[in-house]
Order: sequence, then structure tokens, then C-alpha cells
Amino acid sequence: MPEKLPKRLPPKREVDHRIELITNAQPPTRAPCQMLPSKLEKWQGQLKELLDIDFIRPSKAPFGAPVLFQRKHD
Repeated sequence: MPEKLPKRLPPKREVDHRIELITNAQPPTRAPCQMLPSKLEKWQGQLKELLDIDFIRPSKAPFGAPVLFQRKHD
């Protein structure tokens, strides 16, 4: 990952991916994992930055996916 993210999305490609949904499928449920307040604050800052530059948008889905963090190797 670059130190600083680009301010716009890459150009549109020939392939347009999509997700086929299964009718009447039930989402898996599980309690969210707890996060240290310092890490939560850092995560919220990164999330806000990505929302501000339109890399992501708020989900309208009835359920979500876990977020995974990986430390950078210096």
C-alpha cells in the first residue's frame, strides 16, 4: 500500500464485477470483536479519510463483513 492514497478512483475497466445474491439467504450472525480505544480512534480516522475522498460509501446492506488490519513491515 502506498503511504498516501490517490485522490481518485482508477479508470473503469473492461470487466464489470458483480455479486450474485441468493434469494432468502440468512446472513451469519456473530457479536463484534472489541477493539482498544486507541486502535478504534485510528481506524475511525482512516475510515473518515476514505469516506471523504469517495473511495468507500456508507453501506445500505442489512449486514457487513469484518475489517482486518495488518501491520506494515518497515
